[in-house]
Amino acid sequence: MLSKGQGKTMGSYYQLLNALAEDGRLEEAEELWNKIFSENLESLPRIFFIKMISIYYDKGMNEKMFEVFADMEELGVQPDQAIVRMVGDVFQKMGMLDKYDKLKKKYPPTSWEYRYIKGKRIRIRVKGQHSWRRRLTTVV
Repeated sequence: MLSKGQGKTMGSYYQLLNALAEDGRLEEAEELWNKIFSENLESLPRIFFIKMISIYYDKGMNEKMFEVFADMEELGVQPDQAIVRMVGDVFQKMGMLDKYDKLKKKYPPTSWEYRYIKGKRIRIRVKGQHSWRRRLTTVV
């Protein structure tokens, strides 16, 4: 893919990472992630963190997911609600309710989100928002 004149762009790296993950080649995806992470430490887009956390979440690799989340927090990258939900679910499953409470206090659910419709950024109220407390009682 990179030999066809596209250059080493973030988009091509993301597509390659996505393809490796969907093909089940996790070792190669981790090698690519480590390369991208070490080369672009300060300017790595949030979508790469989201992808790696979702890969580790799907495979049940909790420790590696926590490492990526810790790197994300250390670099000051704000996680979206999908990441917070995945990490919170793992904290609940592992019985780490104190860390789950810290996570929900640090990153409360948002009531607004931004979407792009016909090229314009529009603010939309989030529907179907579940309370963290209600969710905690149903899982435990």
